[in-house]
Amino acid sequence: ELPKDLDITEINLSYKDLKKCYDLTRYTKLVELNISFNKLTHLDNLPPNLEKLDCNYNKLTTLDNLSLKLQILYCRGNQLTTLDNLPFGLKELYCGYNELTEFPKLPTSLDVLYCYNNKLTVLPDVKYAPSQNLANILLLEFISKTE
Repeated sequence: ELPKDLDITEINLSYKDLKKCYDLTRYTKLVELNISFNKLTHLDNLPPNLEKLDCNYNKLTTLDNLSLKLQILYCRGNQLTTLDNLPFGLKELYCGYNELTEFPKLPTSLDVLYCYNNKLTVLPDVKYAPSQNLANILLLEFISKTE
């Protein structure tokens, strides 16, 4: 059951065996959502001001309609094949253990990217990234899983 207080800033819905996401749009002050370790196949009706989303270990195949204010995204252990439409202000992306084969253009705001254990055949293009740290992290964490 969801909290009655609509002014809360965090909700933890992890390990609830959820197959469908609640409508969280009315929680306009919510900035942090943990919805990891469930059985979700898609995320709809997310809060508009969300800054941190943990949707690790679900059955997600796409991530659409993310908050434009999102800065940190944990989406490890899903069935994602692509990550299109990432928010422009995203700073950290943890997307290991998915089915990703390539990356679209990454947000220039990105400082941290962990993309290990995917099916990547090409290293994401970071030559235009403003952060030298991003290039270093990518090189250390890039492991291409080829079968």
